[in-house]
Amino acid sequence: MTDLDFSDLTNDQIVELAAALAHEALRRSPATAAAFEAALVSEKERVAAAARGAEAAKHAALRAAQERAQEIEAANQREIRRQQDRDAMAAFLRAAARITGRSEKDLTLVWNSNLNGLGPRLHLNAGTTGDISRWHLVNYDPRKQMLRTTPGLSAKTSELLAWARETTAGAQALNLGRVVVQGVEL
Repeated sequence: MTDLDFSDLTNDQIVELAAALAHEALRRSPATAAAFEAALVSEKERVAAAARGAEAAKHAALRAAQERAQEIEAANQREIRRQQDRDAMAAFLRAAARITGRSEKDLTLVWNSNLNGLGPRLHLNAGTTGDISRWHLVNYDPRKQMLRTTPGLSAKTSELLAWARETTAGAQALNLGRVVVQGVEL
């Protein structure tokens, strides 16, 4: 009988109906009175459990929304940091363009703080290959202080070595893990 509709009753009428039902249950027999009381208790527990469930769902949704907002904020902060790191390293790419005599649009700077477990590496690549290149205009190993260049840049080795040391110091000061700066994107 849960399909009874009491929506047309006022609050006062519902209270009067409940009192009349309680009176009738008490008048009929102790068993009916006990069943009536048990029904009231179980209905009260069901309503309370539903309210607790709704409250828990509301809190869970609020926590999920807060966590999502924190994730979005963290992602935004990571992107801001990535852009700042890229912009800082772009200055080094421009300096390399001046030294090599190449357009910055035709260069890619790659810093990796631990390339394949071999330690830090700085590469200056031709074109827009990103970090996918086996041939580098400049290949610098900071641990060994060793610079390799193409034959066409060998006359500028001392300038490039100073540039590589400065770029490495900048990348390490910024605590960068891996950065790829393509001149075409600047």
